[in-house]
Amino acid sequence: MGNVSLFEITREHVEIMALIESNEGLIDEEISQALKINRDSLESKSLNYVKIIKHCESEIQRAKEAEKQIHEFVKRKNNIATRLKENLEQAIGRFGSIETGFYKLSLRKSDQVIIENESIIPEEYLSTKTISVPEKLKIKSSLKENKDVPGTYLMTKYNLQIK
Repeated sequence: MGNVSLFEITREHVEIMALIESNEGLIDEEISQALKINRDSLESKSLNYVKIIKHCESEIQRAKEAEKQIHEFVKRKNNIATRLKENLEQAIGRFGSIETGFYKLSLRKSDQVIIENESIIPEEYLSTKTISVPEKLKIKSSLKENKDVPGTYLMTKYNLQIK
């Protein structure tokens, strides 16, 4: 059975099952052999699929760990840059503008609004945002109790489990 896809194996299995049904459940030697070959091919092909899935999952895990390390690296470097900028700001504030190498260091004035207590700000200075999100767990519970929830339905899925 050389290079057969999982789709082909499944199609052959369906054809064999239809043949068994048309034989009123009788399984002769030919059908028995076809079932054995079909099952062996499925097991072999499935093993290859599982190996690839496991390899992909391990690469995903390594990528997540690398991503975490990169995030920590960026955070560390950002903290260093922030501390160095604060030190320079204090020095420039004390001694005034300076030029060094290709850079001119000075302080620029800016205004920043600080909110001390949001609850006492007048309505005219507030904007309201409303976000509606379906509560899937509540909907699922209602649907399982045979209650009608317009715009929804419960779908049973079967997920591959690899142990």
